[in-house]
Amino acid sequence: MYRSIPKSTGLSDHYRRNLEKGTILLQSCVPSAHIWHYPRPVCPECGSNNFSWIPASGRGTIASYTIVRHAPSAALKEELPYIVAMVDLKEGPRMTGTITGENALEVQIGDPIEVEILKDTSGQPGMPVFRRVSA
Repeated sequence: MYRSIPKSTGLSDHYRRNLEKGTILLQSCVPSAHIWHYPRPVCPECGSNNFSWIPASGRGTIASYTIVRHAPSAALKEELPYIVAMVDLKEGPRMTGTITGENALEVQIGDPIEVEILKDTSGQPGMPVFRRVSA
């Protein structure tokens, strides 16, 4: 399920440019060592603005999910049914995204996943999705 990367400015622009290269970046607080995802100007744990960007491994496990059976828009009607999951990344942060691939509808909490960045027909990368992998 390809979704284009939204336009961005400021802090999220660095994140977006790396998605285009096939890498998900996480932020890591220098004082507290807290790691988080989605881009924010300060650490959600301690409020520090002293952070670095680190690449995510792209691996994690499914924490929760839902099967979407009613399209929220006409554009998604062709995709039904699909899975939206909360994924705990190996590094600690939780991301939300769709589960794609063979047997996606058979997903279970605790299943291992790997991130995938799909491309459209012109080769443009999209938002990260997840696929189940063998443990």
